Amino acid sequence: MKQLRLVGALLLVVIGFSAQGGAAELTPEQKQSVVDLKQDLGRIRQEIEHATNDDAVYSGGLIKSLIGMRLQILKTNEALAEQRIQALESGTRITLVVNGTKPDPTRAAELAKEIESQRAKVAEARAEADRYSGGLVQAMAETAVAMNRNTLAMLEQQYLIAKYGL
Repeated sequence: MKQLRLVGALLLVVIGFSAQGGAAELTPEQKQSVVDLKQDLGRIRQEIEHATNDDAVYSGGLIKSLIGMRLQILKTNEALAEQRIQALESGTRITLVVNGTKPDPTRAAELAKEIESQRAKVAEARAEADRYSGGLVQAMAETAVAMNRNTLAMLEQQYLIAKYGL
């Protein structure tokens, strides 16, 4: 009986060491990547919340469909960022099975500029839509807002891919 306890205790110690063994100390670059990814993840989650609220306003139609598409893009972005954070923090070796890309800081910087430009377009489209109180003109303006937001979500996805090689 005593031997069984000793074997059980040794087994727990071995399991504990092997569970901790995979997670090595992160390099400064990896730590900064985790910080950056967490900031991006927070922003993505805020955008998901806004898109969910926007989606709840509509019962159907083109604008709701466009918002739904944006919401799916944002959720994909969220999953990509979460997976990379978990891989970095756990020390898991990242093996890409699907076509992947290497981080491209130059492309990421270009996309960051495009994102800022697109955010201005979204704000401009939102201001235009707010000028109307109903009818076909407002519906068209709301469609423009939704399309601009979708473009922004897709640019942000490309940014994540370029910046982190997702």
